[in-house]
Amino acid sequence: MKRAQTLQQKNDRKMKILSTAEDLFRVKSDEFPSVQEIANASGIAKGTVYLYFKTKEDIFLALIENYYNRWLMTFETSLQDGSPPEIKIVINNILNFLTENPLFFRLNSYSTIIEACNSQEHLLAFKQNLAILMKKTTELLSVKFQTTEEQSANWLLDTFAYLTGLWNMSYPPEKVALLLKENNLSIFLPEFKHRAAKTLLLFWKQGIEKYS
Repeated sequence: MKRAQTLQQKNDRKMKILSTAEDLFRVKSDEFPSVQEIANASGIAKGTVYLYFKTKEDIFLALIENYYNRWLMTFETSLQDGSPPEIKIVINNILNFLTENPLFFRLNSYSTIIEACNSQEHLLAFKQNLAILMKKTTELLSVKFQTTEEQSANWLLDTFAYLTGLWNMSYPPEKVALLLKENNLSIFLPEFKHRAAKTLLLFWKQGIEKYS
């Protein structure tokens, strides 16, 4: 493959690496593909991959950041439509994104490992970018529901923490899910979307009433 020359070509090459890594992880999401596997599948030399990403963990941190960007944009779209506050609509939109993009939370379940294996420089940049995105979302939340930005930030973080925990219970690794089902232990595999919607609706309503 020819060397990327322009900024657009370099960006296209980077996105090719990310999309290939995502496709490989989607097929076998209990482990990360190696840089060599990503290079082979994308048709890009292994050395070229390292020009864009220092480690495979760096690749997957970038993927997680992309998902955060898109998920928080879902929040923002729901909050910018100019209609009166509708908690159900906001909650349904953010849950629809998660169910339509199941790889997001599957990737995020490995976030502590990914972050620990990244350089401090890359990790700091990731957290700073995420903080900027979250600030914009919390500003919109505070305007929409007449709360302070601090309260909205707490809602956002608590919502994410709850959804992460429920998702990990609802969608464990395939081997674990099969073991639970075969031994009549499906109680540990709670249904995700309707349970999350019900709990978040109650949580958000109580928060608005508390601070209104």
